[in-house]
Amino acid sequence: MIYFSSFGWALGCNNIQYLISSEMYPLRLRALGGSIAMTVHFVNQYGNSKAVPLMFLAMATTGTMFFFSAVTAVGLVRMWLFLPETSGKSLEAMDALFNSPWYLVGRGGGGMTVGIGAMADVLDNDGGKMELEMEATRVGRVGEVGEKNA
Repeated sequence: MIYFSSFGWALGCNNIQYLISSEMYPLRLRALGGSIAMTVHFVNQYGNSKAVPLMFLAMATTGTMFFFSAVTAVGLVRMWLFLPETSGKSLEAMDALFNSPWYLVGRGGGGMTVGIGAMADVLDNDGGKMELEMEATRVGRVGEVGEKNA
């Protein structure tokens, strides 16, 4: 029974942390976000390895499995409600989506960004297109940027 549970976990919810780390975080936060996700994952795995034997003693096998089934069901509903669809979205569109109010990030905000490619169109609250502006940066030799020529 434990092998079936592990097999299902490996195919399903265990992979969501890797998908979130690779698709949702902007480049400036990707390493930090991935590190936090992995840390939370392994701390939870350690906690589970210590708690499950005690749960088997206190709740028996069926009680423990019903507990984890309920936690999984709540997690699935939460993921369905609060994780946005990332298929065909650019990093800029994801950044714009996560800058919106929290209640628009999940299923409610899926239609806020439209388009595929390097720059997706971002829609405002009325459905009109918003202009995304990129910051102008100057690239030069080391020591050249910010210095005035004499």
